[in-house]
Amino acid sequence: ASRESLRRHAPALPVTILCFGDIDLGDLEAEVERRGSYEHSLDEHAATLGGYPVLHKWIGLAQIAAAPHEQLLYLDNDTYICADLDPLFTAHAEHDFYAREEPFTMRSPHGYDPEYVDELALASLAYGQGCKAIPPYNLGVVLLNNGLCGRLGAVLPDLLAFAARFAQGTLPYPSSNRWIIEQVALWLSLGRIEGLTHGLLDRSLVAQDDEFLATSSAAVVHYFSRNTDAFLGSTDAPGAA
Repeated sequence: ASRESLRRHAPALPVTILCFGDIDLGDLEAEVERRGSYEHSLDEHAATLGGYPVLHKWIGLAQIAAAPHEQLLYLDNDTYICADLDPLFTAHAEHDFYAREEPFTMRSPHGYDPEYVDELALASLAYGQGCKAIPPYNLGVVLLNNGLCGRLGAVLPDLLAFAARFAQGTLPYPSSNRWIIEQVALWLSLGRIEGLTHGLLDRSLVAQDDEFLATSSAAVVHYFSRNTDAFLGSTDAPGAA
């Protein structure tokens, strides 16, 4: 459904699907990059992180980092394209990195829950690891500008090391949600990229979680996997029909 929605609204946009494992993807009208075993891609961290099936997207990004992408929109599979993407690219060209805020953090319209992500502890951890403090971003929809995917590839070892240390309990983890280890590890890794600039994606163009219930203007909806049936089954879902 996600791929079909993208092709409906952006038929000419070059699309790459990163595939780990032996999966029959059928005819997706996209370039498919097959990357073999997920566990093998984790190198020395396979034993620790092999059961945490999220880091593949950043490993895959590092492997296509040599491609000359001035702007690259990076999407989780629980996303849906509802309109032309050109306004999204045009409106977000100033900074290197764009994403929506992580829910229930200080910038969230839902309010701040320090148990979910303790931003003071996160900042302290970043400084202790020699990183610039980067505020929490949700990584379901990410726009990378100015060749940032190449610079992200350079800090991939840091990302995997942070994730492994969180999983092992050898590095203080500033969240009650173990499923966002990958996000916290990336926030720290972004803080090691010299001169990085970053900003928030416009909420009117990128909706997340259950915001699709209250908007019809979004170009991209990151509906979160727990809302899959509610989103795709709703007659009110923008573009779902």
